[in-house]
Amino acid sequence: MNMFKKVSLLCGAMMMLATPALADKTVKWKLAMTWPSTLTPFASSVERFAQSVSDMTGGNFTIKVDGKEKHKAALGILDMVKGGQYEMGHSASYYWKGKDITSVFFTTIPFGFL
Repeated sequence: MNMFKKVSLLCGAMMMLATPALADKTVKWKLAMTWPSTLTPFASSVERFAQSVSDMTGGNFTIKVDGKEKHKAALGILDMVKGGQYEMGHSASYYWKGKDITSVFFTTIPFGFL
């Protein structure tokens, strides 16, 4: 049996053993967005993502989405996630140019990395 099959089998067994313990636990995360909740093209995709996560986990993992009208720091998403106020953020990385210059490539390169 090659190494890939062994690792896959081991991961599958670990997941099967961990599933009953994880099934009883509910997880609630908060997600901060740079844009307002009413900005349909951006906000609606995040809401669909949060709903999909909840559906796939049977409601055991929920994500509460907050727009910029809630947290009032539209360009401070990275700092809020780093500080633990939010578990997730939805923003554009070119807002963080002064914090980490390498992050701008993930937003500003046309068509992403090809």
